[in-house]
Amino acid sequence: MEEHHGHLEVQLASTKTKQVSYTYLMLPAAAAANTAVCLLHGAGGTKDSGHLPAVAAACAAAGLPCLRFTARGGNLQHRIDVTKVRLDGSSWSFSLFMEATDRADLVQAVLSQARSLPGLEGIDRWIVAGHSMGSRVACSLASQDPQQVAAVVLLSYPLHPPGKPQQLRDELLIQVNQPVLLVRGTNDPFSQQQQWDAALARLHSASWRQHTVQGGDHGLKIGGKDGGAKSQQALAAVCDQVQRFLREIQQQQQQQQQQQQQQQQQATTRLSGAAAPGSRRPAATTNKQQRAKQQRGEQPSPGAVKRKRQRQQEPAEDAAVPSKKRQ
Repeated sequence: MEEHHGHLEVQLASTKTKQVSYTYLMLPAAAAANTAVCLLHGAGGTKDSGHLPAVAAACAAAGLPCLRFTARGGNLQHRIDVTKVRLDGSSWSFSLFMEATDRADLVQAVLSQARSLPGLEGIDRWIVAGHSMGSRVACSLASQDPQQVAAVVLLSYPLHPPGKPQQLRDELLIQVNQPVLLVRGTNDPFSQQQQWDAALARLHSASWRQHTVQGGDHGLKIGGKDGGAKSQQALAAVCDQVQRFLREIQQQQQQQQQQQQQQQQQATTRLSGAAAPGSRRPAATTNKQQRAKQQRGEQPSPGAVKRKRQRQQEPAEDAAVPSKKRQ
């Protein structure tokens, strides 16, 4: 498995310059992929916090390059702006100075560089995953740019502040329309069960699934006796669910591509058949019309009857005339 590291300097709309460090993992065979995973950390964390390295390795093992980077900031908008830069510009050591909120200019300026990066040249869609605040950023990006975001993986989505279930933050979660994988611990203080179930009932996505870590906290860790071993087992189960989800997304994309290719081939065949010389259909219209008239009980016209009789009599008359040689 290949591992790449570097730093990126980003200037945001506030004119502040932020330096983010990145890492991305990929299998050599994934160099031809057109979809990758972007894994975002939570507030106050880094790209290497908690279970993120293990989840990133699981994503890469599933055949998709996985990019994660450190983008610290105290508010959601900063994280969204930095993530937009990373998604559009992929990951490499070059400086980027522009207004991150100017979406169109940002994409046009960065995509030309992103397509030339080793192993990531063909990436045009992202599966955005995130832990805690990173999952909120993933939801926001999915709604803002549905053409670029194929699916989302939400690890410990913070539905409300601890101890304040009445202060719901479910608007970003509910409005996602892409396929969603939700991972949640039953002891997460950021999502009490009643509020969590109510939010799931309002999801817009028609394709979502949930994996529950029994006894897991906000970091998906399990306390108590043998908590360390149980946490490792729980993390392995989470990584397995993530891999299954990613493989299903890849299969769906392959099926869509095959359907598009078949439709294009059928359209090409119809066009070539219509343009080919001598490809006109036989003139069977008259016979069809006659059969239709017979079924309706309609009689042919007197002229048509006379012509038919003449055609039937002509061979007999020719046979009755003696040839001159016999005379």
